[in-house]
Formats: sequence, structure tokens, C-alpha cells
Amino acid sequence: MTLPEVVDDAREQQSSEALATWNSWFESQLDEEAATFTALTSDELEIDGHGVRFIGLGGRDGVDNTIVHVPELSTVFSGDVAYNNIHM
Repeated sequence: MTLPEVVDDAREQQSSEALATWNSWFESQLDEEAATFTALTSDELEIDGHGVRFIGLGGRDGVDNTIVHVPELSTVFSGDVAYNNIHM
């Protein structure tokens, strides 16, 4: 599950034009029937009694980036937003 805008972008990446481009770079390495995400209806989930919040940041290193915030743990999962001493 993810934010709706991420689902939209993932579907665009599965178009025949996009797959042709990706396959030209990574020949025979892609699953052309890859699973797609389900869009969240809220930006918050409860997992095992703990609140988890998804925050869309828009374009950073990719088209749409999302961070995951777990307030109870004072933790943010940043993905490509922060890495190698680079903070987008």
C-alpha cells in the first residue's frame, strides 16, 4: 500500500513505452507482469496498535518520494530522500 500518486507513477512505468525503455537498459531483467500497489485511502495506518504515517514529498531523487513516520518511535524511514550525506 502506498500513496495514490505513487500508484499512478508505478502504472505509468508499466506502460509499453516505459517498459521498452527499461528493457533497453536492463534486458531480460524485468517482470513485465509486475504487481502494482494498492492506493491508501488515508495517509495513516495502524500496524499492531502503532500509528504509521505516510508523507508524500513530491519529486526528489525520483518523481514522487514518500517517507514513513512512526511517531511513537520518533523514527522516519526516508528512502532516497537522505543517503550518502546527501539530503534532498
